Amino acid sequence: MIGKHITGRRFSVKIRLLLFILCIALCLSSCTPLLEWIVGDGRGDWTLNLIADYYLVRSNAHNITISFCRHYSAEGEPHMFRTVLAYTFVTAYEVHDPYICVEGIPTEKETGASDEELESLKRVYYLLDTTEHTTEGPFETFGDFFEHCKTVGITPTRNWVSTKELNYQLP
Repeated sequence: MIGKHITGRRFSVKIRLLLFILCIALCLSSCTPLLEWIVGDGRGDWTLNLIADYYLVRSNAHNITISFCRHYSAEGEPHMFRTVLAYTFVTAYEVHDPYICVEGIPTEKETGASDEELESLKRVYYLLDTTEHTTEGPFETFGDFFEHCKTVGITPTRNWVSTKELNYQLP
């Protein structure tokens, strides 16, 4: 009788421990709003409004892009983004209203590259017109991009905002 009681108690402790671990896993999974309420979304994702419904969107460490949004929730939060620069990892940008100058790395999918590897990859440049909703580029060199920008009346500088630095400044 005593042996059965101890064995049953051990079984009960194991089940309680298993249930406790499952509850912790559920609470900390990305499927529950509890984690977001405690520590934010926990993934480092962010959205930054640039100008005229154009946003810089970081969906994960290997995907930062420019997207356009015309649909907002009842609370005024943007949703239903349309990616403007598909297959481009945005590394820097500069705003010259109504234009956005973009430096990026052409990709066929998410890069998966480390920060050091990203530094060594080829850059291309785009000019986004936020009033006409057009994209010009890619320009293979900054010189070609600069010359094109002069034709539309803007002079891009080399003091662009780095998306790498934004990773540490935005929530």
